[in-house]
Amino acid sequence: MAKMEALRNKQFCQHNYQYGFTTMENSQLAAALPDNLLCLEMCETYDRLSKKVFKEPVEFKNGYIKLSDKPGFTLKSVENLKERFPYLPGSYHKKNLN
Repeated sequence: MAKMEALRNKQFCQHNYQYGFTTMENSQLAAALPDNLLCLEMCETYDRLSKKVFKEPVEFKNGYIKLSDKPGFTLKSVENLKERFPYLPGSYHKKNLN
């Protein structure tokens, strides 16, 4: 899609209503695109999973995500992720007590 938009001089805007892994995946894609990226949407609603899932935090500088030169998506998840952040049944819209 991004290549087709670039060939037609259209801008590309990625929808990313999450944080963490999806943000890093989308930022890597955005970095690989031609200069037709409009913006990278990112949800900034705080929850403990979004900010504490990585060993190192996502870095921002002047409104941009700082990408590493390491291979892959560059971020490692914390140990025992499943135990530290168990599935909590219920609505996504429930009150966040963290």
